[in-house]
Amino acid sequence: MSSEISQLHRVLVPVANAKAIYAAFGSRMPGFFRIIAKGHAPLHVGHIRLAPELHFMDGVVLKVMGTAKRPSPSVRHYTTPVYSFESRYHKEIFIRGANGIIPVPVDLLRDDTADTDVDALYVD
Repeated sequence: MSSEISQLHRVLVPVANAKAIYAAFGSRMPGFFRIIAKGHAPLHVGHIRLAPELHFMDGVVLKVMGTAKRPSPSVRHYTTPVYSFESRYHKEIFIRGANGIIPVPVDLLRDDTADTDVDALYVD
């Protein structure tokens, strides 16, 4: 068991597309981003989720990360859990995966619609 745990490592995962919503609650309060990413990952990669890219200075860049075990030739579809964080608004964010960086336009929601439209992240 311990040898299996020591062989796990974090890897970038290919990303096909992503959706981002920014919920704005007024001009004096910062809003919140809610983001998901989708794609196909090798079967041996699990716990796929979005993580902040700490090296980027202007704007928002997230990376799609997973935990890899033994290599497998098979792939599976994934959708990350929603990643939320407080920030100022950006018209576009970027998601980095194993296959490069993709731009993601941000849908802006204001006040009363902010809490009701999170399900829009999951609509294709």
